[in-house]
Amino acid sequence: MTKTHTIFMVPSLRHGYALLMRREETSDTRPGKQPGILLRLKTRYYRWTESALAQERALKKARNAEMTDILYPSSMGEEEAMQQFKIRVRHEMRHHLIWLLIDFPLLIPAALAMVIPGPNIFFLFWAIRILGHYHAWDGGKRLLMQGKTTFRPSEVLDAWQRVLRDEPRERWDPELELLEDKIGLRKLRRILLWHEKRDTKG
Repeated sequence: MTKTHTIFMVPSLRHGYALLMRREETSDTRPGKQPGILLRLKTRYYRWTESALAQERALKKARNAEMTDILYPSSMGEEEAMQQFKIRVRHEMRHHLIWLLIDFPLLIPAALAMVIPGPNIFFLFWAIRILGHYHAWDGGKRLLMQGKTTFRPSEVLDAWQRVLRDEPRERWDPELELLEDKIGLRKLRRILLWHEKRDTKG
């Protein structure tokens, strides 16, 4: 079990706060050895889905953490940060539960395709998505448990919140790059814009 997991409450224009974690690098642990096909496929999958599944991965990681450290903009009080965090976690849990109920019935026709020769990529895809939704929902449930989270203010996140609130859009890109460098997140512009689009659809 992972000892400590870190989630950043990154301010977003319409989404409120995106719950994000640092990107995990996938690498071969044996020096001098070429990575195998499974590792290459895993690395490519993570790159393809890095933006779309960013919050899902942050919640999934919490499943196996003894404690999760939540960083929030320092201008917020801790009580406000806790309330906003719970709102966001419940929103994500609801999202994954809905998609779990939608995707699960689709696993049945995908399983029937096993009679077709060759790899059943349809079954594999739906199985991965169902597990992803369930693990994210389960991680969210753990994050709402008493005594499983600690909260710390972050000046860096607060600086980005001020930029988002007070600065024109042309200032956002360089500030996002600065934020990425400081706290080790990636592709924040795409992640935050993707969350905004998803939120406007309800």
